[in-house]
Amino acid sequence: MNRLFLDTAPVVYFVEENPDFLPLAIAIFERIERGDFLGVVGAVTLAECLVMPFRNGLVELQQQFVTLLTATVGIEIVYLKSETGILAGELRAKYNLQLPDAL
Repeated sequence: MNRLFLDTAPVVYFVEENPDFLPLAIAIFERIERGDFLGVVGAVTLAECLVMPFRNGLVELQQQFVTLLTATVGIEIVYLKSETGILAGELRAKYNLQLPDAL
């Protein structure tokens, strides 16, 4: 494995230091930092991470998410192409996935 897609939950657990999942989240981000694999996030993940901080006016938390996902060596944001949207639609239909998971 050389890439790991980071869905919203582990990113939130890491930034917000969720006590139930923080050890696992730390292990993931430490491996990214060591260069064991590339962390990949989509713009949808970034958007989902920012909903609560924007809703509650938590500017510092907004910045933590943005910095982690856009300025961390070893994390790459991928942007959607039309082909990705088509495939995501097909995967949603075939496997009944939620949109972020299909993307």
